Amino acid sequence: MRAPVRARAAELWTLDDMWTLLRELIDEEYPITMRTRLPLVETERRLADVIRRTPLPILFTGGLVGSLKHHRLVIRRHRPFHTNSFSPVLDVTLQRNEDYTDLVGHYRLHRYVRVLLTIWFSFWAMFLGIALFFALIALRTADSLLPIGIFIVVPFLMGLSAIAAVKRGKRSARGDDDYIQVQLKEAIGADVI
Repeated sequence: MRAPVRARAAELWTLDDMWTLLRELIDEEYPITMRTRLPLVETERRLADVIRRTPLPILFTGGLVGSLKHHRLVIRRHRPFHTNSFSPVLDVTLQRNEDYTDLVGHYRLHRYVRVLLTIWFSFWAMFLGIALFFALIALRTADSLLPIGIFIVVPFLMGLSAIAAVKRGKRSARGDDDYIQVQLKEAIGADVI
């Protein structure tokens, strides 16, 4: 088994390492299982009371925004006057067992954010390939190295700035998962197991 990308930072990076880093940025998910002693119907009723479909009723106070349909709960934290597309979304299914209800699922980025990041990084990779191609052509024909440096440096700076923006967004959303768990515990008495 290979060491994680972060543990191998001192080694030479390969394309596989870069792909792994981008996949971790986009598809990172944390599994979670919560349990409550309430019956399934009562659990859904209490969750429906806490969760808002749109942030308008809680615009100035914050709270949980999402949907509850067919035993599936998708929620995120809404903060007043703060928009962060990189905040985690909790996607769980409610499963009825003998004496309790389980909420089984995971935290991850919103689906649209994952799609947008995949498209953005795909275009960035194409741009990087085209820029390197033109840098090789410019190397044969140019009298100075300035155009070659621009062809090489600009795409790398674009990629690094995008990675930094995603990491900053995730860092500013720290604590959102804990907030969601506290709200669920207050609403239905659910504990993480």
